[in-house]
Amino acid sequence: MAFTSCLGISLVVSCQLYRFVAKVGHDFRQYDLNESLIIAAMDGDNRKVTTLVRHGASLRFSDNFTAFEAAVGQNNLNTVKLLVKLGAKVDDGRDGFDTPLMSAYDTSMAAYLLDHGARIDARDSSGMTALMRAAQLGNVELVQFLILRGADVNATSTDSKTALGLALESARGNGSQYQATIAALRHTGASKSAT
Repeated sequence: MAFTSCLGISLVVSCQLYRFVAKVGHDFRQYDLNESLIIAAMDGDNRKVTTLVRHGASLRFSDNFTAFEAAVGQNNLNTVKLLVKLGAKVDDGRDGFDTPLMSAYDTSMAAYLLDHGARIDARDSSGMTALMRAAQLGNVELVQFLILRGADVNATSTDSKTALGLALESARGNGSQYQATIAALRHTGASKSAT
């Protein structure tokens, strides 16, 4: 499909963009399907998710992020389960970005991801793990859960920070919110920094 002419001042920029993208071979239909899938996954609309995938939306679309990442980030566990059933990979993160497990903020989501193949100590481009992220946010329930599931409490980021070090750093000015997280990490013998 191509526009032969673009009329109206408000359409000029859109038409120029369309012509440029059409020239480099971008398929707008596919882009719209994939973007719609991400939105449906964020909204937890499983009927739309199923329909869009059946009509060609890609589970691996990663110009921005995947529908799977969107569903995890919005804590839509039923949508995450559906996406896995439809073929999404649990540990199919994009290089240099958070893993889906790092986006989980609920233990039931983390359990599902781990039970279906997520690597507990997978790292982003700065060397952060899911445990480090949970500790940095003061999410004591997730910290305790990840420790029970075998997360490396002394893993270090590229700037030599550990989960305990990140929790202590984040506690400055917000101390009471982080005390249980700090205590849980100390109970395991976690180090404050790389040795």
